[in-house]
Amino acid sequence: MMESTPSESPYRVQFSGGRPLEYGVIVLILAGLAYLLLPSVSTPRWIANEFELRHNLKMVGLALQNYHDTYGSFPPSYVVDSDGQPLYSWRVLVLPFMEESELYDQFHLDEPWSSEHNQSLMAKIPQTYQSPYVPFKEKSDGMTPIRGIVDEHEWRTILRPRSGIALDEIPDGVGNTGLAVADPAHLVEWTKPEDIDPLALLVLGDLDVTTLNGVMVVDEEGRVHQFDQNNWRDLVGLVYFDDGRILEEAR
Repeated sequence: MMESTPSESPYRVQFSGGRPLEYGVIVLILAGLAYLLLPSVSTPRWIANEFELRHNLKMVGLALQNYHDTYGSFPPSYVVDSDGQPLYSWRVLVLPFMEESELYDQFHLDEPWSSEHNQSLMAKIPQTYQSPYVPFKEKSDGMTPIRGIVDEHEWRTILRPRSGIALDEIPDGVGNTGLAVADPAHLVEWTKPEDIDPLALLVLGDLDVTTLNGVMVVDEEGRVHQFDQNNWRDLVGLVYFDDGRILEEAR
């Protein structure tokens, strides 16, 4: 009597030395995981996150403008001590212009960002500095996607070490130079004097244009520009204040 054999499934493959796998099911499972783990720019949540990040960066730009209107220049990229060593970021200096005067007053302004006291304030990061892409439970870590565009070598950016610059000192005129960038793929401690060099910012386009749909840049008029793979070359017109370049969309 012949032994009957089950009919072969069209989704079954037999690997030598191993047992059969329902590869069709496996493919579906992997596809489902990919959908869940990889963010889609078309989902309502993703659109809301992008809108919130744009709003946050605009508020930072307005804070920098108000600082300029009060003191006659933009803030330095960081404050230094008597020996010229960096203490803390411009992000601390503009707190009073973000309705965060109470938090600003808690800082020991003669101590570096890394002092025991100032480190204790890291978790009090303002909402404006937070990344909407980071899970809520991790936001108390004090990390921000917002960095200044800072040229520490030739001082050809509006935010620069030790001293600020006034609007009437900008050779390219108002509205043609970026102040800060929001890059959700690269986070820094918000009080730390850590920003991004113009050349390093431009190189991002060759590396990955970030994993989160590009970056946003706010100029000295408070306008937010978004750059991705389609218009990354235009970013070069916003990084230096004396290169004579005019951003196409600003014309």
